Amino acid sequence: INDAFDFIFTNFNESNRLWVRIQNQGPAREKDRRERERHDLRVLVGANLVRLSQLDGMTMDFYAETALPKILDHIVSVKDTLSQQYLLESMIQVFPDEFHIRTLEQVLSTYARALPSVDMKPIMVTLMNRLATYLSEADPAKVQQAGDIFSLFRTHLQGILERALQPQGQGGAAPVPDIAPALEVLAAFMQFTVSLYPDQVHYVDIILGSAAELLQKFKSTGLGTLSDKAVDQVGELLAGPMKTLGLGVLKMEHFVALVSFLNFETRKQTSLSMVTAIVEEDRPLSSLDDVKALFSFISPLVKDEADTPADEGKDKARFAEEQQMVCKLVHQIRHEDTDVEYQI
Repeated sequence: INDAFDFIFTNFNESNRLWVRIQNQGPAREKDRRERERHDLRVLVGANLVRLSQLDGMTMDFYAETALPKILDHIVSVKDTLSQQYLLESMIQVFPDEFHIRTLEQVLSTYARALPSVDMKPIMVTLMNRLATYLSEADPAKVQQAGDIFSLFRTHLQGILERALQPQGQGGAAPVPDIAPALEVLAAFMQFTVSLYPDQVHYVDIILGSAAELLQKFKSTGLGTLSDKAVDQVGELLAGPMKTLGLGVLKMEHFVALVSFLNFETRKQTSLSMVTAIVEEDRPLSSLDDVKALFSFISPLVKDEADTPADEGKDKARFAEEQQMVCKLVHQIRHEDTDVEYQI
């Protein structure tokens, strides 16, 4: 297999470098046309990856010890966004899932070395979805043999996500970093984790903590406010645990901290989602501490905040609907001791 691998890998190496050089050939005014041509020609480069994956003798050991290190080193060495984006995605598709599990640490380490302009969201989401599907269908012995996948992702993910904070402009003023894609990756990681480790609630809090840390670093850069899309992604991160854990999320260390990064309107919508979930799922309120924590959390619905808009409550019908939902919480107070009910 060594000779066959070396031959195809050489073709892969040279075709990729030629593919990259196309963008610099010809006048600048034709750059867009050349980029379209490059996009069309990428399948020829990817075909070499397919041939490598189909080689007789491409065992897991050969892949991990020989093939993968050479392929990844080449991908990173070619400083071209389109090339790295396409080839890192293709790697996930053409090689078996069990190979990815065996070499996950190598792969994630390489992702952190990719160009900051490479959009890691589709790459990470594809990898997580593939692994989640494979492990959910595999027998328990294989899952155990895979090791602690969550910890591997967690170890490398923060460095990959913080690439979103790096300026990506070339000359002049760099654009304000957009961390929405990084938050989308965390949302995918949340789904991945919940599907594989449904009983590990503390894993959810760890992911929320990663999001809070990322947002704090973005805030400390002073480069601007969160985009609407980023705010929506924070809302998505919060919505999942609320649906499955209810009031339990308020006991998490990082849940409330993450909410603090939202603007008033989004905090109010998040509060309304919490109230709606409690009422519609008929969840009992039987602890004074839980009710205190709940009303502290839903404060945008019950009192003015520092950032409450001046025209809040102008829409009388909407305001009435929100307050009616809050009032329904009274019917969820249930305890066998009437004295406790009175305290609540």
